[in-house]
Amino acid sequence: MSELPKSKIVELFGKYVKEDKKVQVIYEVSGGPPGERINQKMIIGDDANVKLETNDETRPRLEKMRLILIEEAELKSLLEALASSLSKTKSLLDEPDKGFLLDSVVSSLTIKVENKSLTLHFLTDELDRKLQKKPITQELERVLEKINLKVGRTGE
Repeated sequence: MSELPKSKIVELFGKYVKEDKKVQVIYEVSGGPPGERINQKMIIGDDANVKLETNDETRPRLEKMRLILIEEAELKSLLEALASSLSKTKSLLDEPDKGFLLDSVVSSLTIKVENKSLTLHFLTDELDRKLQKKPITQELERVLEKINLKVGRTGE
């Protein structure tokens, strides 16, 4: 059985989002030097609840897990913007995952539709992406900022 190409999974994800069918997005940020490591995971499902799990060595009192409610229209808008930006992110889709420098903070974005999933890895920090010559599109960066502002900040 052959594996579905990354671009086809992105296409299927966009179709399911447009048709209000069940999808899942997992956005995880992890890494950093010892004593400053972070791990934050957002699980965005087909309902308006977003599960946020956080482990931050610099802020140990931060709540470890919580559910955040997002209005359905806003969630659909975020998912549509994500689908659109992924369809234009050829560099992440076409290139094999490359390693990152030790102690880098790395983002993982997983989209799931039906029984298919796709995970993309990239550096979280814009300056690190420039220094290590591993860019992402501005559109994807804007969508991730929106997700962080809406979900990540709400979870603090």
